[in-house]
Amino acid sequence: MSTDKKSIAAQCFTAGNNALGKGNFDYAINMYLTCVKQDPGNVVYRQTLRGAEKKMYGDNGTGAKMASMKLMGPSGKAKKARLQKDWKTLAEAAEEGLAVNPWHAGFNADLGDACRELGYAEVAIFAYEDSIKADGTNKDVLRSLGKLFESRSQFPQAQGAWERVMKLDPYDGEARSKITNLQAQGAIHKSKLDEAETTRQPTTGYGTDTRLNKGGPQVDGPGMSVEADLQRAIRKDPKNKDNFLKLVDYYKREGRLDEAVKQLEEAVTVSGGDQNIREMLEDVQLEIQRN
Repeated sequence: MSTDKKSIAAQCFTAGNNALGKGNFDYAINMYLTCVKQDPGNVVYRQTLRGAEKKMYGDNGTGAKMASMKLMGPSGKAKKARLQKDWKTLAEAAEEGLAVNPWHAGFNADLGDACRELGYAEVAIFAYEDSIKADGTNKDVLRSLGKLFESRSQFPQAQGAWERVMKLDPYDGEARSKITNLQAQGAIHKSKLDEAETTRQPTTGYGTDTRLNKGGPQVDGPGMSVEADLQRAIRKDPKNKDNFLKLVDYYKREGRLDEAVKQLEEAVTVSGGDQNIREMLEDVQLEIQRN
């Protein structure tokens, strides 16, 4: 995505937030829609748009008055787009329908399918989950959500989706097989994570190298802490932006977004204002704002 589009989306997001704070729902929603069009894979924009739409309708769970009649147009567009496998148009038709009724299970499922095919996995998950909140009996949506979670190695979430399929149909062979497989994958994945965590933690019991404890408090040595290793690398080569970005990735995985922002700000300076790093900084700031 071009820098210009991302910049336009960020400006519209700020304008939308200001309008929403003043209760100007129509303008706020228009701004958020522009964000979505400029940056369709950004889940924060979709979530904020949907929240504004729901607030506009007073969280009534049904959307606009005479919604069924107003949804006939978007419904026709969505059906045609799905037949033609025109995923971009399907996503647009789904958003048009959700502007009338943001709780609509069918349009949320349409948006999920379209975004899955377009490669916007986070948006697809968000849409599928909203669809399930409105209609928890749709096995196709649950299957799609389970497979999407599995593709992202989110095994507990994937297993949960397939377990809901099993509750709806205890004789579903695919669901039973998936649950067994996901339990195994999840256990292996967790074992690897635990092993990685153990290997980078300093040991303190019997057999610990006493050199670590001489002359003061224990300090992480090389290989004992990812964070400490990266911080040492930055001190050793403070002009290398790649070390800053590796530390940013670590902080993001750990959910330490404020610290990630600080490192990105330093990386912007070190890189001489690299536009890609600026965009990464904006993304993390948006995530903090959403949280």
